[in-house]
This record gives sequence, structure tokens and C-alpha cells, in this order.
Amino acid sequence: MVKTFGKYAFLIFIFIGGLFSDLQTKKWALKNLEGNPPRVFINGIVDVGFAENHGMIFGILNDKKDNLFKVMLKYLRIIILLAVLVYVVLNRKKSTLYLLPLMLILAGAGNVVDIFARGYVVDFIHLHFFRILDWPFFFNLADAYLCIGMVLLILYNLFTGKKTIQPENKQLNQSGTTGD
Repeated sequence: MVKTFGKYAFLIFIFIGGLFSDLQTKKWALKNLEGNPPRVFINGIVDVGFAENHGMIFGILNDKKDNLFKVMLKYLRIIILLAVLVYVVLNRKKSTLYLLPLMLILAGAGNVVDIFARGYVVDFIHLHFFRILDWPFFFNLADAYLCIGMVLLILYNLFTGKKTIQPENKQLNQSGTTGD
């Protein structure tokens, strides 16, 4: 029972900590970056600036002006969030390693909070790695949690998933055995 409590406490901490850190950094960005040019955060690697994102993760479809599209996208986010939450509850007995990526994905709910509170998502992080890899979009911690959660989930399934390779089909002799 203590082990189970610790597991759930850890997972809830990941969700709440992720959500809180996302919302607080966006609050900081609104206060300190809105209306100002981007500035260096880590020289040669990360800049911070303010961007309103009316689209999806990493600014995808940000230029869509259709109000129906925006309303549909808003409620699609809620449906996906609720589906992941229901999935987590139904699979709560699975390992912590399996549930951890899902909690990171749920921590991306900060973007849903933004959409309903402001009508847009606050993005403020820009990666460029010494201009070798110049990420074209601004993003936020919720985007990072979503991506990290998805990558961890894929890795979990790759390394712990059931093998789909079928055993060799050996020739049967007349008695119905392989003769080995």
C-alpha cells in the first residue's frame, strides 16, 4: 500500500509540477517579454521572446484565421486531454515507467488553460544551437512536456513491447513433429 501511494504521489507530483512550472513561466513571459524583442537566455543555444500562438504545438496552423477552426481546435484539446486522463485512470495499475510519459503529456494541459483564459497560448522559448539547428518556432514548457512524454512513451513501447516476430515455421514430419 505504501509502495502504491508513493507511485501515485510521484505521478501526481510530475503532473502538478509540470503544469505549475508551465503556467508560472508563461506568467513570467507575459510580464517580462511581451512587447520586447527576443533576448539571449543561454548564449548560442536558447533565446526567449514573446509569441502568441493561436494554432497548435510549435505554432503549427498559427496563421489560421477561421473562428470555427479555432473553436474546434479548442474543444479537440479538451477531448484529447480527457481521453488521456481516462486512459491513465483505467491503466493506473501499470508500471510507473509506463504512466510517467502520460503524466508529462497531461502536464501539457497548461496550453489548454491558456486557450480558455487568453484565447491563445503563450510561447517564449526559441532553440537555435549556434545556428546549426535553428528551430523555426517559439514554444513553451507544456510543448516540451508533450514531446518528452511522447518520446518516452515510444521508447517504452519499443523496449518493453511484446515481440511481433513469429517463430520460424519448421517442416513437420508425418508424425506431426518437427523431427528435432
